[in-house]
Amino acid sequence: MDVEVVAAAALYLCATYDYYLAVHRRHAVPKRRIRRRRCWMQAIHQERTRLTLNDRLEELQTGLTGQYFVHMSATDFEYLIQKISPIIKKQDTYFRDSIPAKIRIAVTLRFLATGDSYTTLHRFFKISSSLVSRIIPEVCIAFIAVLEGLIRMPSIPEEWLTKSKGFTFPYCVGALDGKHIPIWSPSHTGPQDMNYQGNYSMALLSLVDSDYSFMYANVSQSQNTDYKLFNESNLWLDISAENLNLPPDSNRLPYVFSSDGVFPLDRRIMKPVPGNHVSGSPESIFNQMLAQSHSVVDNAFGLLSAVFKVLLKPMLLEPAKCSLVIRSCLLLHNFLIKSDMSRDIYCPPGSVDTYIDGVLVSQGAWRLENQDHFQPLQTLPCSPDADAIQVRLNFLDYVYRHAQPHVS
Repeated sequence: MDVEVVAAAALYLCATYDYYLAVHRRHAVPKRRIRRRRCWMQAIHQERTRLTLNDRLEELQTGLTGQYFVHMSATDFEYLIQKISPIIKKQDTYFRDSIPAKIRIAVTLRFLATGDSYTTLHRFFKISSSLVSRIIPEVCIAFIAVLEGLIRMPSIPEEWLTKSKGFTFPYCVGALDGKHIPIWSPSHTGPQDMNYQGNYSMALLSLVDSDYSFMYANVSQSQNTDYKLFNESNLWLDISAENLNLPPDSNRLPYVFSSDGVFPLDRRIMKPVPGNHVSGSPESIFNQMLAQSHSVVDNAFGLLSAVFKVLLKPMLLEPAKCSLVIRSCLLLHNFLIKSDMSRDIYCPPGSVDTYIDGVLVSQGAWRLENQDHFQPLQTLPCSPDADAIQVRLNFLDYVYRHAQPHVS
């Protein structure tokens, strides 16, 4: 046989073999790699049962005077469970039981009261950090849905008149103030998102009545100026447009909101007369009475920070979730301060400043115990008009003639 023919045949066979081998490899089903199966639940979570969760709940309710439950009575805690459970409860599955609604509420209340990290809550409740991170916003949304009506301003003059009876300053119907609540640097932010002190924060503008309840609260992410926060708030727009349905003026005096030096002087916003004044002078009496009336908002913030310590630590959350947390704390504050069952637990005697005849005789416990306070708002530019200046002069004359015997 010719050598060339044999060589050609051999080359043909080799090429054919390589072709069929390539086709086979292309269509062959790859062998399944055996991976080590991940466990369905970590060991710490496998130890979790409804019994152990109830034990944790009982431990929190009975330990340390209930500080983890924001000084709340058992009756009010059960009330919240009843109202919120239909919103947050989950279905059990074939593989594992869901976290009961009351435990979800307990996890959230502990977070609000202590500011514990998700890792700490994970270890205490034996609930994964990722699940804790979902539980807390869900429960906060439920708190807001159930308690939202507790923060409201009066809508008729008679309600405003009732508010005025609790203040020592004449014709005062509320105390106005604002604070910065610290947060960690959010994603995609820069210097323009810092407050005037160079920190990241959420700004809270509020109006408080004489019972330390919040009548108005606006929560927003801070910017490098607080002027826009106030000027664009619904509260200021309603004040400046006279849309609050306040009672008519009396004795040449309008019904007003007390303020410190932060906010601009306005016909409806009274602020102290700047400078040092001789004791017993109209300016001194005016400032002293105004400071006493304005102290209610300081005490409201003091109670809030003393119980809801999450507000004192920079929150490692996105601004939207920070807003949920802050609004939940404000609503729970109002819920507890208005509750016959919880008020004395939440705000026991000595918790707030005590005045006798216009003189501060004892400071609230929160001032002595809590060294960390909220940052104040930036002092806003003030160019009062002639009407605002005249109104303050009228108040100076009124308090000097009518209220002097009650102020030393």
